[in-house]
Amino acid sequence: MKAALVIRASRDKQEMDSQREQLLRYAEAEGYTVPAEYIHEEHYTGMDGFDPKTEEYLDTDFVRPSIARLQEQIERDNDLKLVIISELTRLSRNPFTVTRLVNWFNTRQVTLYIYDMEWCTRKYSPLQKKWVIDDSVIDQIFAAANYGVIEWKKIRKRTKRGRDYKAEQGLYVGHLSDG
Repeated sequence: MKAALVIRASRDKQEMDSQREQLLRYAEAEGYTVPAEYIHEEHYTGMDGFDPKTEEYLDTDFVRPSIARLQEQIERDNDLKLVIISELTRLSRNPFTVTRLVNWFNTRQVTLYIYDMEWCTRKYSPLQKKWVIDDSVIDQIFAAANYGVIEWKKIRKRTKRGRDYKAEQGLYVGHLSDG
């Protein structure tokens, strides 16, 4: 059986390497093979389609290039039935995009496994003798996707408050250059 991996990092190469190794070990332990062309990696930063000034989403249809390649691959290969990601934000930080992608996978009977939460969007039903959508996991994914945005907005406000406070006291606000 084949699986695909989605690996994204916004900073360093080690973060991508550790994700790849962790997810490959999981796939192998579960009896899946992951061909090299089924590993979708990219460096991508920020809140996809999010305007930090208005704190609103500009583009809810935005899909990261690695996810778009994965979708094309799923359309071509009916044997690909599992996608493994290290955490939900590897799909997107936009809850609308996450919702749309989870639905897209489900309509194609592709299981999404989110490693850090041990969430699997489909489970085998011995009674029905087939894989079925796990509604409780889907509900958790939607809640987590929305919570992530709320938490991100809080962090932005706390950071701004801290910087403003330092500036009011005449303290340095910023960071040292790396050069």
